[in-house]
Amino acid sequence: MKRSLTLAACLCLTSLASAQLSLEDFDSGTWPPVGWTVTDNIGNGSVWNTSSYYPQGNLSGGMGECAAMDDDVLGTGQRTDTELITPAFDISGNHYYLEFDHHFQVWATDIGTVDISVGGGPWTNLKTVAFDITEHAEIYLDAYAGSTNCQLRFRYDDRGSWGYWWHVDNVEVFQGDPPPVPVWEEHFDSGTWPPVGWTVIDNIGNGNVWNTSSFWGIGNAAGGTGEAAAINDDILGSGQRTDTELITSAFDIPSGPYYLEFNNNFLNYDYAGVGDVDISVGGGPWVALKSYTTDSGGRASISLDDYDGSTGCQLRFRFDDLGYWAYWWYIDDVVVVEGDPPPTPIWEEDFDGGVFPPVGWTVIDNVGNGNVWNLSSTWSKGNLSGGTGEAAAIDDDEIGSGNETDTKPRSALRRIS
Repeated sequence: MKRSLTLAACLCLTSLASAQLSLEDFDSGTWPPVGWTVTDNIGNGSVWNTSSYYPQGNLSGGMGECAAMDDDVLGTGQRTDTELITPAFDISGNHYYLEFDHHFQVWATDIGTVDISVGGGPWTNLKTVAFDITEHAEIYLDAYAGSTNCQLRFRYDDRGSWGYWWHVDNVEVFQGDPPPVPVWEEHFDSGTWPPVGWTVIDNIGNGNVWNTSSFWGIGNAAGGTGEAAAINDDILGSGQRTDTELITSAFDIPSGPYYLEFNNNFLNYDYAGVGDVDISVGGGPWVALKSYTTDSGGRASISLDDYDGSTGCQLRFRFDDLGYWAYWWYIDDVVVVEGDPPPTPIWEEDFDGGVFPPVGWTVIDNVGNGNVWNLSSTWSKGNLSGGTGEAAAIDDDEIGSGNETDTKPRSALRRIS
């Protein structure tokens, strides 16, 4: 359970440097908030402001005001490079975290970075966003335990191209529980590619394979720092077929609840491309853990409870553009950690029973023309939900113009207590 640390009511503004960074929700009516600084690196007035200053409101997932930089509203030809810098604060002990809500929407080359400075020193990157994401972010700060006069910076740079926006809210530094210790991990920062014990496979034989993020030239789009593993079908261009696998070194999963985590940015294009996460035990067949067919970003978590006590495990990240010009998949900070098993559902449905609707479920056609929910395999695009196997789906696009659709899947009756 985390314990938030806020500024004492009697704290004078001049003593901010000796306090923890309290929750900043940008609702005080003062911009920038007391002790915060906005920097204009271009000098043209394109800078951070409140969400109400821009026309879209708070897109961060928070409430009320938020900090916002909207390059889209500023228009084409307007260069933007602006920083939002916190007051100074101390990190007095271990197990401190930075957390914030944010929404980043990318258009071309725009990028957002979260950085830290200690004692007025140089900025060090904590997180980079260069992909569409809405999340509650947490960043572990133990590397800075005992540091004084720290500041955080949220920097938005459109890098010379017309961009979209970044909204940030509920920024806080708090003390919490230590993160779980990984039993196995890879962060792709060793300078060796592929990492020791890892394998890259080219199923087409044309050289279109996984590599480092710096190889592709747009940086770490997974949201981590340093390098990431990446395959960028967009850069390879039209007419280039890609089917490549990134396979981990072998590791053991001790008895007990464990799970896989990794930073992830899978960007699709018109349903072209699929990203599969699979596991093999002792050199056996690959078993699906998760499949990506729609845009997905953030920190992914996958339970490994079914593999407790297994030895000689390997993971496979397979990207297949299915013969179309697709976008990319970036992954970083791949870890297997001990943790409590996910909650046991009191009721669930994965649509893999081979019967539709599932037993006890009902499909309702409010128009009466047969345009109704069905299994994902009924439609041409397959399971786009991010799960494996079947999904429930209604595809009005495939039904076509001129066909009205109003349909409901109704579950079996369950009591929620």
